[in-house]
Amino acid sequence: MKFAPIGMSTYTRLDHLKKTIASLQKNTIAQKSSLYVFSDAPRPGDENKVEKVREYLRTVNGFRSVTIVERKDNNRIKNNRGGIKQLLDDLGKIIFLEEDIVTAPGFLQFMNDALDFYENNDKVISICGYCPPIAIPDNYPHDTFILPRFSAWGFATWKNKFDPFRFSTVGFEEKKKDEKFVKKLSAGGEDIYKMVEDDCCGKINALDVRVMYHQAINNLYTVYPRQSLVQNIGLDGSGVHCGNSNKFHINFLWSKEKDFTYQVDPKVNRKILIENKNFRGIRKKENSFIDNLYRIACYAGYEKFKKVFLKK
Repeated sequence: MKFAPIGMSTYTRLDHLKKTIASLQKNTIAQKSSLYVFSDAPRPGDENKVEKVREYLRTVNGFRSVTIVERKDNNRIKNNRGGIKQLLDDLGKIIFLEEDIVTAPGFLQFMNDALDFYENNDKVISICGYCPPIAIPDNYPHDTFILPRFSAWGFATWKNKFDPFRFSTVGFEEKKKDEKFVKKLSAGGEDIYKMVEDDCCGKINALDVRVMYHQAINNLYTVYPRQSLVQNIGLDGSGVHCGNSNKFHINFLWSKEKDFTYQVDPKVNRKILIENKNFRGIRKKENSFIDNLYRIACYAGYEKFKKVFLKK
């Protein structure tokens, strides 16, 4: 197997970056994988923070190779999307994450296996490492499921399917008049509509939102693991487009490291689709205890629930 390059974008969050790199180093095939880190140039006042990030990056090892791209001009979008496009153009496929995505040891294996398995599947546009804390049916037999929703929290894709500068929300003002299309767009979560609307009118410029819109137009899907292989540690108010929330927190990353199974002709599981849609609904108020209880029940089953909450 020819392993996909790992691309990563970073700016000033050194503590987040160290945790992300450390988790990648623990991946089972890290030493067979090449890491490319795209370091954005500093805005005025951030020079010392960026230099500390770059000093740390120069010490990183544990991979087949480490390449650091130090940008000379500050541009978050060009740093991120430019890095994605560069690796896709040069190497044909990519595993990409930002500096705040902690991974399980089996993450790289899962992503590489899925890249090979779904390369010629026209309806799969990407693979992701995240699985939201939703209940997967007990009788669901597969290691993966598909949703019409892109996730950028550790994703993989191919050059012939993905161009980060080509995706846009142009045409949404007309499309949103079509009730069937709005329903289709919202199948991956009712929050998508508002995000696409914000991107279309220039309030945000978000690649993941543009990909979701592209998926709705072209009937494309993202492959998810049945248990999460990543944790986003940037939902602490430090990231762009992200507030401070524990809603997406995963208590237990998947411990599986190899022999993942994939579906030749994946179909959307209606129960999982509904679970995801309900989870993506906007809550007026979060309850951290109840949220945590639900995640434990969904992810770990009753035995873990007893251990954590009942002390048995």
